[in-house]
Amino acid sequence: SLRFVTEEEDGPELYQLWRERILSALQTYLMETYEYCDCISPCEDIFIDKRTLLVIINPAADRGTAPRVYQQEVAPVLFDAGIQTVCVQTRYQGHARELIQSYNLSQIHGILCVGGDGTVHEVINGLMKRVDWEVATRMPVCPIPCGAGNALCKTILEESNEPFSVLGATLLAVHGAYIPMDLATGQFTRFTVYFFLSFSWGMIADTDLESEKWKSLGNTRFTLAALRCILVNKAYEGRVHYLEVSHEYNVLRESTAVTSSLFTRSLDSS
Repeated sequence: SLRFVTEEEDGPELYQLWRERILSALQTYLMETYEYCDCISPCEDIFIDKRTLLVIINPAADRGTAPRVYQQEVAPVLFDAGIQTVCVQTRYQGHARELIQSYNLSQIHGILCVGGDGTVHEVINGLMKRVDWEVATRMPVCPIPCGAGNALCKTILEESNEPFSVLGATLLAVHGAYIPMDLATGQFTRFTVYFFLSFSWGMIADTDLESEKWKSLGNTRFTLAALRCILVNKAYEGRVHYLEVSHEYNVLRESTAVTSSLFTRSLDSS
């Protein structure tokens, strides 16, 4: 029969013995896995006895349940894996970006984002805006799905053949493997932003921004924000640059101004 070994019931010595044997078996399994898998690379620090993760928790994520989810579902797994943590709860929008931009990364081996895609977005922009960004962007970042949007986490879990869950994401952090990821750059007049999922403009962007004020409503906020944008029917003016397909060469073409709204769109190319 099988039973759990706990420190309270079996004593610290037996508990520690089983824990060390399980971790040793896990390390052996991971080393064998990396030899045959080309898509996943081992974290350089995975076999350090005491890894330290910086845990960034968005207390507003998932209707304010992110701190509880971390304490009940994530923290116990990290503790049993022998991983030390430094926990920080964000206090305002942009706090995670500011924190990462000046944090001493030599003290940690990875960053855990307990929130949604927005939390990961802030962390990545903080890494990219550091003076040592070329080195800083090698820091593994692991999202824990606790937000309204968790597209990046779901993609990573599917690529790793893990179920989409808080436990599945936490176990990936424990494994210490990473998958390289491309970033896109958006350059504007006064600032530069880095993104990893998509770049939207017009009503889609306004819907996302408008929904921020109704975070307490969960996913319903996106429906309400979309309905409001539809009723307002705002027009958006912009200029589109594109590459024209040619058998001999690609020529950069610039279109005339584009005016688009929900019901009317016009595009005249010169």
